[in-house]
Amino acid sequence: MEVRLGRKMQKKVVDACFLLRSNLDFSDRNYYTTHEVLEEIKEEIKKAGIDAAVSKGFLKIKEPSKDSIAKVEAMAKKTGDFKFLSKADISLIALALDLKALVISDDYAIQNVCNFLGLAYKGFLQKSIEKKIRWRFVCKGCKKYFREYKEKCDVCGSKISKIKN
Repeated sequence: MEVRLGRKMQKKVVDACFLLRSNLDFSDRNYYTTHEVLEEIKEEIKKAGIDAAVSKGFLKIKEPSKDSIAKVEAMAKKTGDFKFLSKADISLIALALDLKALVISDDYAIQNVCNFLGLAYKGFLQKSIEKKIRWRFVCKGCKKYFREYKEKCDVCGSKISKIKN
C-alpha cells in the first residue's frame, strides 16, 4: 500500500483497525498514529507486533496540536459526525491535519470529516466514501430536526434517527 507524491513517500496516519488487521511491512517508515489510538488496542499491541514496529521506528507515535484537535472537533460537529467519533479518532484526524498526511481507515465518520477538511483518505478493507455527507437528526416521534445528535428528543422524549441532509 505505497502512496507516492512525486519522489517522496507520503506520510500515512493509521487507525487501530488498520494496525490490527493489515499485517503490513512498515519498512517505508512513513506510518504514524497517536497514543490515543494505541490505547484503544493496548491488549493486542504485543500480539500484533505493533510494539516491535514502534521500537524499530517503522511506526511513529505523535500527538496532534491542540489547534488541529479544535478544528477537527468543530468540523465533526458541523457534519454531524462528532458523536460517532472517539477521542482516538479525533486525534488521528488532527494528526493528519498537522502532518498533511493520508488517513488510512475504514471508518466512514473519519473519512467524512477528512473529506470536509480537505484531507486525503483511503479505506483498506472497504471501499472509501465518495461524497461528503452532512448529517441531520430527526425525532422518530414529533419529527423535530436537530443539527447535533441526542439520545432522546427534548420535546417528546422519542428516539432520534440519523439522516442525510
